[in-house]
Amino acid sequence: MDEVFQLADKSANSLKLIEHIAIRIQGETKSIMTVIEEEKYQVNKGIKLAEEAQQSLDNIVGYTNNIDQLVYSISYDTLS
Repeated sequence: MDEVFQLADKSANSLKLIEHIAIRIQGETKSIMTVIEEEKYQVNKGIKLAEEAQQSLDNIVGYTNNIDQLVYSISYDTLS
């Protein structure tokens, strides 16, 4: 009978240990999810900034092309 009580006690202690481990895993998982969400936000913010930078560069190229055409027109008119 003593062995049964010892086995029951070991089982109860093991169950408590497993419960403690599960709670720690849940806490760490929540922390990881928080970090992942923050990183996802930062990545999306970076993508938006890159898109805005691309738009600005496209605008600069367009303005440069317009200036080039104006300079060409002025040069052509001057030589004519």
